[in-house]
Amino acid sequence: MLLAHHVVTVPVSVQGGWKDDLKHGLGKKVYANGDTYEGLWAQGKPDGPGRYIWVDYNEYDGEWRQGRMSGQGTFVWKTGERYDGEWKDGQEDGVGVFTFRDGSTYSGFWRSGKKHGVGIYRPGLSASKSGTAASDSKRSIGASTTSGGNRPAFADTAAAAAALPDEAAAEYLQQQRTAQN
Repeated sequence: MLLAHHVVTVPVSVQGGWKDDLKHGLGKKVYANGDTYEGLWAQGKPDGPGRYIWVDYNEYDGEWRQGRMSGQGTFVWKTGERYDGEWKDGQEDGVGVFTFRDGSTYSGFWRSGKKHGVGIYRPGLSASKSGTAASDSKRSIGASTTSGGNRPAFADTAAAAAALPDEAAAEYLQQQRTAQN
């Protein structure tokens, strides 16, 4: 999912260190629109661990690289939905868990802000579903498969299972044994 939030560049107040006339080291910046970033800076951009709070109450707490969410982090939307996992260039990318407002979760792989590859959807109070997703929108509910059926998007089944939580890995490996028979 492409996030509609971008770091605004007009500050109201800045606290912390400077290097070569650019924000550097640990610091805090409050922007004209009310957004706030507190964390590490390098060459005038958020870089390293930090927390950005938007005036609309969305919040990201995690790793930054050159002003973009990259690495491990948690984004919490004002609606109560949240994503905990890996980020790349401001989008969900890698292994992560999306929690819906109703408590349902999707645990699995993401690419460029969309579900992609192996993942498990767990409804709030009912049984879970598993499968592979081929660039599925994160807010759609249920499991989907690639055009090849339940075949994983990995050359190595063990590598795919290792990236999932223990319960999901066991379910995934059982699914692969069943598909091979």
